[in-house]
Amino acid sequence: MGPIETRLKQIISAVCAEHQAEIEELEVMPDHVHLLVNVDPQFGIHRLTKLIKGRSSRFLRQEF
Repeated sequence: MGPIETRLKQIISAVCAEHQAEIEELEVMPDHVHLLVNVDPQFGIHRLTKLIKGRSSRFLRQEF
C-alpha cells in the first residue's frame, strides 16, 4: 500500500465519519475506487459522493 492509497483511505474515512456514513467495503485500484457505504437516505448518496470526490481530489493534489 502506497502513501497515496493510505491518504485516500484516511480522507474517505474522515468524510464518512463526519456524515455518519458507515464504510462497508473500500478497495483502491490504480485508476478507480470501489466503495460501498451505508448512508442515511435523507442525506443522499450523491451528496456523500460529491463530498468525497471533492475533498480527496483537493487534498491529494495539494499533498502529492
